Amino acid sequence: MQCKASVKYVLLLFPVLVLAQTHNIRGYIFEDSTYQAWPFATIRVENTAIVTSSNNEGRFILNLPLGKNLLFVSYVGYHSTSIHLSGTEDSLIRIGLHLAPVQLPEYFVVANEEDPTIQFMRKAIKRRHLNYQGLRNYEVTVYRRNLLYPGERIIMVDEQFVKQAHEKGHKSKDIILATYKTENIKNKPVLFRLNLDASLIFTTDNFDIRIGRSGNTIIIPLADNALQYYDFKLLNTKTANKEISHTIQIIPRSSLTPLLKRRILVDDATCAIVGADIESNDGWNFPLIQKFYMKILQTSCNYNGFWIPQYSEVELAGGLSALGGLLSTDQMKL
Repeated sequence: MQCKASVKYVLLLFPVLVLAQTHNIRGYIFEDSTYQAWPFATIRVENTAIVTSSNNEGRFILNLPLGKNLLFVSYVGYHSTSIHLSGTEDSLIRIGLHLAPVQLPEYFVVANEEDPTIQFMRKAIKRRHLNYQGLRNYEVTVYRRNLLYPGERIIMVDEQFVKQAHEKGHKSKDIILATYKTENIKNKPVLFRLNLDASLIFTTDNFDIRIGRSGNTIIIPLADNALQYYDFKLLNTKTANKEISHTIQIIPRSSLTPLLKRRILVDDATCAIVGADIESNDGWNFPLIQKFYMKILQTSCNYNGFWIPQYSEVELAGGLSALGGLLSTDQMKL
């Protein structure tokens, strides 16, 4: 199963004939109230396996068969829209996404009853295995950024734009689309190296996650014992088309244990995490590194009832201790 697919054409003896059966559609996705370009919206062609997403400038391109085509454009928390196409020539279309109405939570205090948000997260934890059954084959676009600073001044920047291909039971394959390093580290390895694919932190069924040589263990909000480490608060609910999503604040109970904070977006029907805006808390500690920080933005798309990761943005940052400043990056991989 792939949430993001591409069409391949085999040109045998009649290349002109084959090319004549398709045409290109270029599109631009924007938020209709602000006219801001909207990246990573899902564009799907009805009754085909053709699925793509808008890039960070809100643009996309599709190679479609001639004749009538119906495009569906969607993004979590926004109303989906459909576009009928019947042309036979290359064309450009603009599509605006409309934000779904936000419903603020209504709280009813009942003696001796558990908070409904806690009940909902219990259900999400129990349904975790079922939701992961659909995560077999898919692609996800990942932006990674590593920063290093000895004080207030950043001395190293390492960035990668990567397409990851995932197949259940196999190690993910990275295709580097673009990369950038500051001059002082161009021929050196990345400083921060997690033995966890942080961009897909909510799609693994292994919740005994250890990071770095120090052996930090992460307890994430869907772990079996998550309710011992987190409080949860419902911030709002959105209804877009037939999908209902809840924005839930995740609140660490300890500043000494490696935990996550900020918020997640959870689908009402499946209890799957469909979006995240999370950060590390103060409990993430590594030898020789001061003030370690991790931030993850993640969005998913609905494919045949399963929420497939579509885009992740990961930022890691940290400062060197006095001893760490004497070591090379080879000696400091996490």
